[in-house]
Amino acid sequence: MIRQVFLFETSANGFRNVLAHGWHPDVANGRQDADPPETEDDTHPVTTASVSGQAMRVVFDEILYGNSLEEIECRDTTFSRVPLGTTPDDIANCAVAADLLPALCKGEHAVCLNPAGVPVGVVDDDEDGAADNTRMIAGAVTLRCGTFEVELNREQSFWQPAGTQLVPAGQTPGTSIGPALIIAPEGGRMPSKQTDCRLAFAPDVTDKDFIQPCVPTGGEEDTDNYGDCTGGDLSAFHFGTESIVLSGSLPTNNSPAVAVTRRALQMTLSAEFDMSSVAGATATVMEGATARTDFTLTSTVPRRVDVTMAANLVANTMYTITVTNLKDTFGVVLDPIVLQFTTAP
Repeated sequence: MIRQVFLFETSANGFRNVLAHGWHPDVANGRQDADPPETEDDTHPVTTASVSGQAMRVVFDEILYGNSLEEIECRDTTFSRVPLGTTPDDIANCAVAADLLPALCKGEHAVCLNPAGVPVGVVDDDEDGAADNTRMIAGAVTLRCGTFEVELNREQSFWQPAGTQLVPAGQTPGTSIGPALIIAPEGGRMPSKQTDCRLAFAPDVTDKDFIQPCVPTGGEEDTDNYGDCTGGDLSAFHFGTESIVLSGSLPTNNSPAVAVTRRALQMTLSAEFDMSSVAGATATVMEGATARTDFTLTSTVPRRVDVTMAANLVANTMYTITVTNLKDTFGVVLDPIVLQFTTAP
């Protein structure tokens, strides 16, 4: 069963790794008045998972068959799945010099064979008898948010069979305990404004008893009594993602005395968005109750939207700049981005 899920969340306490499912004695769980304050509520259902820099650590109570999760790189740049029952010696036999491959890299546990069944060899540049490179098998793990299937980085996602439920000295549960599956979205990106993100595994992803992963639905809160679950049932775990909002600006939002010569306005968003969506976005610049049209809307810096005025601002006037129809990298339309300030007399 899945014992814990750690992921990155953006909240009032900043960007941090939190325990989104399960319980661990080394994770603070102060529902309120925690000391220090940033440890308050480190264990909770997540509705604001970060849509940038995201990675998940899914911790299991038993070893899974890594053969169903990862494949190894061959010398012809292809990747090969590893048959069940393959031992380190079998891999070593397929990592030898090319002239020895026909004699050693053979049998039902041979890896890195070409379509004709001829061994091509395992990439083993450091000559330790083990594969140098692995990647997640396509479709072994699926991360879906609503209607979006999140593309995973198959090189940065990996199975970590070693580890126990104890935390090594100087480390945190979110980066150390295992056995665990590290799930890395491509570029760390997730779709924003989602309420139902879920994991799924291919049917052949199982433990050593051929039972599929599951998420317990019962048990006692804040203890290691997790209750039971049915193999393949992951419905008890899901999470949501943050909205992308204004996180900074020039001038600062709600500034009271902006110089009338300030023509270049910058709006910085809390996460990456699709910069090309600025071409289809709509902007309004309200000068008091009057709409100005002498401006351009551009984006040449990641996370930033620039509004450039053609002429100086008017003194002692409130300005409200609203940008709508921006999109995140998945095409989700962002909520309106609003910047407001008042010019100096």
